[in-house]
Amino acid sequence: MMRWVLVFTFVLLVALEAAAMIRTGSTLGDFKVHDYQDKAYSISSLYAGKAALIVFEDKDSGKQNKTFKKRFAALQKTLGGKVVLIPVADVSKYDYWPAKGFVKDALRDAGKKVGVKVYADWSGKGKTALGASAKRSNLVLVDKSRRVRWASAGQLTKIQEDKLLDLVKDAAR
Repeated sequence: MMRWVLVFTFVLLVALEAAAMIRTGSTLGDFKVHDYQDKAYSISSLYAGKAALIVFEDKDSGKQNKTFKKRFAALQKTLGGKVVLIPVADVSKYDYWPAKGFVKDALRDAGKKVGVKVYADWSGKGKTALGASAKRSNLVLVDKSRRVRWASAGQLTKIQEDKLLDLVKDAAR
């Protein structure tokens, strides 16, 4: 009996976590992110008139979906700037001195390493708007009208990678 209760509880927790992610077909709400110099941007301004892949991760999930990120970078080069990559770090736990300064330095260094500006979600509002999960790589593809075309949390399978890349190509049209 106890084992069934544990199995049911696990299934329920997984279902609740999956339900929290923003739904495909919904419109992405706006929220503020900051660059390493603490300049604020609305997320919508970062992809105005284009599609965007938002990669929302915390310090524990950056290595997830490494293969997908490489495949996306290669594809993105062929799309003529029609799909923007927006990496956002969940740093809401570090919005205090002196931690904030160290995080800004890390964001600057990470951006130089990958060649793309990495933004910070200091308030946690981005995490809420996306329904993002902690310790998981959260990927959200939005089209130019801010409609969510894909939303996932965690490691993608090869089939999921292929499907998401197909959606990226479609969003670039």
